[in-house]
Amino acid sequence: GLVEVVRANQLDGVCYQIAQLVPGSFFGELSLIDSNPRSATVRAMTDCVTVYVDKTDFDGFLNQDKDRKVKFFQHALSLIASRLREVDENFVVSQY
Repeated sequence: GLVEVVRANQLDGVCYQIAQLVPGSFFGELSLIDSNPRSATVRAMTDCVTVYVDKTDFDGFLNQDKDRKVKFFQHALSLIASRLREVDENFVVSQY
């Protein structure tokens, strides 16, 4: 389904939508990579099917195959860069 990614403004606590993700997208990858708490909230906008991936299991899965691990991090880095560019563009537009 369709989900929105929201983040609260630290000054007034108001939540702002920073992205929408379509079916087949994934989220939570930053926590799988760096073990830090989530940086945003994801809310379903339509009926969704989600899958929870445990970090320990995920690390074990990646560590079984060096090529798999490299491909994951290449894809994750590309996706994170793309999402950062989108958020940056939205931030600049929202300032005017």
